[in-house]
Amino acid sequence: MKSWITALAVCVACTASAASEANDSVGRDLGDDRAVAGGQVSQTRPVAGDLMAAGGQVNVLGAVSGDAMLAGGKLRVDGPVGQSLYAAGGRLTLAAPVQRNVRIAGGKLEIAPSARVSGNVSAAGGEVRVLGPIDGYLFVGAGRVFINSAVAGDVNVRAGRVELGPRAAIAGKLRYASPDELVRDPAARVGGGVQRYAGMLSRGDAMPAAFGGIWTAGLMVLAALLAAALPHRYERMSRTLATRPGMSALAGFAVLVCLPVLAILLLVTIIGLPLGLLTLLAYPILLLIAYVSVAVMAGRMALARWEPDRQAHRGWQAGAAAAAMLAIAVIASVPWIGALVVLAVLFIGLGSLFLTLRAAW
Repeated sequence: MKSWITALAVCVACTASAASEANDSVGRDLGDDRAVAGGQVSQTRPVAGDLMAAGGQVNVLGAVSGDAMLAGGKLRVDGPVGQSLYAAGGRLTLAAPVQRNVRIAGGKLEIAPSARVSGNVSAAGGEVRVLGPIDGYLFVGAGRVFINSAVAGDVNVRAGRVELGPRAAIAGKLRYASPDELVRDPAARVGGGVQRYAGMLSRGDAMPAAFGGIWTAGLMVLAALLAAALPHRYERMSRTLATRPGMSALAGFAVLVCLPVLAILLLVTIIGLPLGLLTLLAYPILLLIAYVSVAVMAGRMALARWEPDRQAHRGWQAGAAAAAMLAIAVIASVPWIGALVVLAVLFIGLGSLFLTLRAAW
């Protein structure tokens, strides 16, 4: 068996093993901050700084004075969070106050009645239930969204089904995009009115749209620069993707899932602490490079197919990469399939990059 496949198998096996070891967890204090990982993580004592936790099941019972960053199969937050909550998992229940913002993603997400978010909430998942009050805005993308609490700001929702319960009290405007009509209890209140969107959602109107345009333009510039600066590297990556598309996607999925868990595991060891911190800092950059790299490879493939005489020119490669990046951004903005496109692009980009670097090493 090839060495990289062995490494992937070990990574997945370690994750599964950690999930099955109910009481096996390791933790380390980093000044006021704390990092902990294992099969079942229960953080009972207060944390004076930030908390970073990952595992098959993560329970936060003690108060966290700083930010809480959580990842795992099943997450539950019963201790108050002094700043912001960032979490991703199969199932997440927030049952305690958060003093700043909440950014969460997962299969099933619930903000319980005992929770109160003093800032804003951004959530993405299969099912999102908002039962506790939010003092800021609410921005959601999900298969099903149920709101049954007070929201002081605007609510923007893109979902297959949107429901307002009898306790829903939205002070701002409700904007939603859904194939079905809004299901609204007669007792639900929306102070700013209801607006149904046919396309992209935004937190406001002009400013978020302008920001999205600037972000897309930045990605296009980055794609063009990478295509012009690293033509030989992307030629090898394109060959890898063309000959091994399935393996590229599989490797990308493993890297996307395993790298954050590996980073947190490194944080709890003295020797691995610097490498763990470096991995956490580099992870968002790696995702960005992998995402843009797919546009560079797509541009090269398009030139090879329709303009083979110009595929060796760096200017044409840069222009094709920018055009491909724009096409990906447009497709990613389409309701329903947009999130799947983003995930697929990340899988392919990470996997192609991983396999190419492995071959070079």
